[in-house]
Amino acid sequence: MAESLHGEALRALTMFDHVPVGCILQLVVDDDSAPHLRAGEFAIVDTTDTEPQHGEVFLVRWSNGRTSIQQLLARSHTYDGRSFVGFWTCCLNFEPYRPGKTRPGLVTEISHRSMADGPRTADVIQRSLIGRVIGFYSASRAN
Repeated sequence: MAESLHGEALRALTMFDHVPVGCILQLVVDDDSAPHLRAGEFAIVDTTDTEPQHGEVFLVRWSNGRTSIQQLLARSHTYDGRSFVGFWTCCLNFEPYRPGKTRPGLVTEISHRSMADGPRTADVIQRSLIGRVIGFYSASRAN
């Protein structure tokens, strides 16, 4: 088990030389999931597994139609006197925002990697989950 920058345990992804039944390939377009998945690789996504789980990695389809590979983090929340488990999404190499020293008149730039999105209830986030990332694809080579 590896550990992400935000302290959550991540399991190593399995390398497949085929696409298992019920799975799809998703091209990784950036290094937000490095070192587990790198730009140019194909993630294998199990479309039969969309049950939100803390610490698991999913392919998420956002309301604008775009997709991204995100880790789910579950936290207890209370809002308007109601307690619930909220799910946050963040990239695998998420770096929590830590304000630096600033001088008057300067604006600190915040990277997209320093933000997480949420919280959402389980039923809401589940509607956005295409499937759980179970590994990456590597075509076998004939010798």
